[in-house]
Amino acid sequence: MKDSTERISMEEIKNNLDNLEKVFLESIKINKDLVRRLEEMEGKYYQHMHLFHREDLNISWNISVKRIAQAIDLSPRRVHQKADKENWAYIMGKARGGQQRFYKFESLPLYIQVKIMGEHYAKK
Repeated sequence: MKDSTERISMEEIKNNLDNLEKVFLESIKINKDLVRRLEEMEGKYYQHMHLFHREDLNISWNISVKRIAQAIDLSPRRVHQKADKENWAYIMGKARGGQQRFYKFESLPLYIQVKIMGEHYAKK
C-alpha cells in the first residue's frame, strides 16, 4: 500500500481501471448465464406442466398454510408473512376453531408449486 503522500502514477490508475473493467464484464457474463439457465429451467417446467391434470394430481387447489409450511420448511407464521408480502391469492375457509386462509395453487411461487407437486407424486 502506498503512503498517502505518494502519488499514484497514471499507469497504475489505468491498470486498476482495466482490472475493474475485466471483473465487471465477467460478472455481467456470469449474471447473463444464470438468467439464461433460470429461463431454461422455467421453460422446461412449463413444458411439463401440460402433462399434469388436476384430476390426476388429486391435489386440493386451495392449499392450506400448514401444507405450504411443511413443503418449504417454514413456520405457518412466516408463510403468512411471505404470502402477504408477495400478494398470494387466497380464500377463507372453515377450519378447526374458525376460519383459515387457503392459498390458490396458481398464485404460489413456482418453487412452492413444484415442491407440493413433488410431495404429491412421492406419496404415490
